[in-house]
Amino acid sequence: MSRYEKQRKFLKTDFTEFKNIKTDRMKGLPQPPIVKPYDSFSDIIHLPDVNKDVLLKDNIFECIKDRRSTRLYSEERLTLEELSYLLWATQGITGKNQAGITLRTVPCSGGTHSFETYLLITHVEGLNPGVYRYLP
Repeated sequence: MSRYEKQRKFLKTDFTEFKNIKTDRMKGLPQPPIVKPYDSFSDIIHLPDVNKDVLLKDNIFECIKDRRSTRLYSEERLTLEELSYLLWATQGITGKNQAGITLRTVPCSGGTHSFETYLLITHVEGLNPGVYRYLP
């Protein structure tokens, strides 16, 4: 076998090994909790309901076309409504399916969503600067 053929074979995936893997769902395990436990004495800040009216543009094409990276940030503060929308867009719960699996704005095989969102808040109206945890 030539060097080229060996390297090409190395790059090809052998999907047969995946046939033996059993997911937690296939094993009949329940969906993990929607959020990890938290101290019941923690201060909970209830965010406003998600409202698309906070969007400046309602056309995805225009949003993508006008997107630019920046390293100089405005001193303008976000509103709680804007923060609520951003958090919903990044990890919000949109419902549950017939099996009771949580549906979110981001995909996750089996609805396990094994991630959390922590925020370093510096410029949000109504919030003191600090580290916060999002509980969807």
